Amino acid sequence: MSTMISSISGVIPNVFDTEIMQEWQDHFQRWTMTGDDRLNCYGIDLHNVEAEQWFQENIFSTVKQALGNTRMCSIFGMYAESRKPYVIHSDEYHVEKNNKAGKPFISWLIPYKVDGEQKDINKASTIIFNETKANEYKHSITDPIKEKYFSHCDQSKLDKLSINKIIHWEPGSLIYWDQQYLHCSGSFNEFSTKEMFVGHTFMPY
Repeated sequence: MSTMISSISGVIPNVFDTEIMQEWQDHFQRWTMTGDDRLNCYGIDLHNVEAEQWFQENIFSTVKQALGNTRMCSIFGMYAESRKPYVIHSDEYHVEKNNKAGKPFISWLIPYKVDGEQKDINKASTIIFNETKANEYKHSITDPIKEKYFSHCDQSKLDKLSINKIIHWEPGSLIYWDQQYLHCSGSFNEFSTKEMFVGHTFMPY
């Protein structure tokens, strides 16, 4: 991590104008949708020169400025609609999978909508843990927290972790975390879908 990004995870408020995000969504949706049973996503990377140039100028340049690091490079960025909460995982595999000559750096997330609207966006959350692997039992997460945020997660794995941050989404904010560390979505309580802009980065050798 850089000297400006000195913690495992964090959130920077009021980085982006929420009024422009519909334009972002429209631009991402010009390209092919991919995903799985949890996520519908539209990605942009170097294979699409036109889209990548737009992404760098309109989104990633501001991400780098907000995080105080101009050396980090984008693996890909995406607009995504999540229909199920993501379970506990890390993101460092993206560097090797995409044949990048560098080290895993950070992942970032820009909150967008919950159930198609921005007004209830703080119902959604992203949780980052203090561990890169679930190796030993800690039992540090209480049952009420498990019930509120982790009903979709493997409870035996959860017992081997401790929470670094529970970040409730805020409009216009930039959430970030070190790709090596485990993280997950908070449970979908009182909502069915959430939308976001997400990116993964690497630090070139």
